[in-house]
Amino acid sequence: MQTKKNRKLLISIIFSAVFILVVAFAFGIIFLSDKNEAKTVRVEGTSVSTTDPIGDKDLLVYLGDEKAKNEILLVFDYSCPYCHQWTQEIYPAVDEFITNGDVKFRTQSMVFLNETSLKLAELDQNLKRNYPGYYFDVFFTLMSSDMNEDWATDTYLNHLITEYELNRDTLFEEPQFDAINVTRKYTKALEIDAVPAVFVNGNRVENPFSLEEIHSLLK
Repeated sequence: MQTKKNRKLLISIIFSAVFILVVAFAFGIIFLSDKNEAKTVRVEGTSVSTTDPIGDKDLLVYLGDEKAKNEILLVFDYSCPYCHQWTQEIYPAVDEFITNGDVKFRTQSMVFLNETSLKLAELDQNLKRNYPGYYFDVFFTLMSSDMNEDWATDTYLNHLITEYELNRDTLFEEPQFDAINVTRKYTKALEIDAVPAVFVNGNRVENPFSLEEIHSLLK
């Protein structure tokens, strides 16, 4: 009888030890997994909870299928020469992702540099709200043009407005949201310290001129 009791006790001890080991092993896997996941987030760059701190759907004008599984956001200043360079050199490759249906692309104009930045940021907002179908036509015209002494002058913009048969008063009225306040909200929410800034699915691209990095963040 005593032998049977000892055997049962031994089996119970062994079972408990095995159970503890299994739990410890599982915990170790979860812990390592969490650590690896955290490392992945750091490698991919700063991740933000939203790329739309304004919350107005009328200003979310996309190029591409709005149901696409990837979003690329370009945060820029119309007066920034490097933003023009990004549009001319990097965007053509992004356009291939859009054409394939993998990406939807949108922009956000900021007021960082000068009075022209402010004037065009206000026009940009009114254009998105009132003429979303013409937005990217005007955007790419402005960003592909040489930034010479005539660029973005009233004469230049009037010619652009006439070309696309838009209403000048509508485009130059005071926008619903103050452009400088919009800039502040995006700067704070997305932790922007320079433009161009590119976000892929909410992840900041550390080098916006790196197609390899942009591609690596796509789903």
